[in-house]
Amino acid sequence: MITIIKADALYSQNLYRLEKDIFGKDCYSLQSIVQELSDASRIYYVAMINNEVVGYIGANIIMDYTEIMKIAVSQNHRQKGIAKALFKELSNELQTSGVKTINLEVKHNNIEAISLYTNLGFRQISKRANYYGNNIHAVVLSKAL
Repeated sequence: MITIIKADALYSQNLYRLEKDIFGKDCYSLQSIVQELSDASRIYYVAMINNEVVGYIGANIIMDYTEIMKIAVSQNHRQKGIAKALFKELSNELQTSGVKTINLEVKHNNIEAISLYTNLGFRQISKRANYYGNNIHAVVLSKAL
């Protein structure tokens, strides 16, 4: 069973381990994760199965606008509805706090993520050429709440 809970700095080590497993050399540093989880303008949720953190979502809230900074699920737990559950929990809180729009960006070649976001109701609003370098573009997606 998946449990979704709000994360704070106590989850820093868990998120860092997951970051390293998923993103390798492109992962956030432990210090960055501690800062993210301690910042009042950020909101993070973790997904747990059997007391193990298997996924998380993090967002930056700017008044009635939010940008999803990260959403990640461990390789062994994908395709189980965890990302959708994390997004739903985040969306519920954002709606309650008056957020009207959620944006995010994703690498143009991350087809799995783009499919997830499209199924969650996001629509492409722009593209940033070479945003990630080496001819890897960012696709900017948006969803009204």
